Amino acid sequence: MDVAPRRAAEVAASQLGLSLEVVEVRGANDLEDAFRAASRGGGRALMIRESPMLSTQSKRIAALAVKHRLPTTGIFSFATEAGILMSYGPNLNELFRQAAAYSPARYPFNRRTLKAGTGRWKPLRWRSPIGSASIRAPASA
Repeated sequence: MDVAPRRAAEVAASQLGLSLEVVEVRGANDLEDAFRAASRGGGRALMIRESPMLSTQSKRIAALAVKHRLPTTGIFSFATEAGILMSYGPNLNELFRQAAAYSPARYPFNRRTLKAGTGRWKPLRWRSPIGSASIRAPASA
């Protein structure tokens, strides 16, 4: 777990009078042991910090949460669709649907400019509602 999110979770737990026990999972084979350790340690709830590996194991995590009677929350809504109790983050399918609706014609990144005196295309820095990027026009354009 990254230090900053872990520290933030520890501070929040302390302010609420709760104790935080971090159980690390390095691979799918560690899930059963992690749930066993959490329930054996007196855990009353579980918060999943999403990762690509854990995202592919949503159904298994939901089944283990039920088996070990640990209310479980995650970040993305697909985890609730797999069976965990709740999520508190964005619906990725909805974000992707919205991103697909953006038209390049609405944003300046499709405009080309020449770097003064060089005859070469100048990189264009832009920001959009879905992030930022550096774009370099093709040399032959």
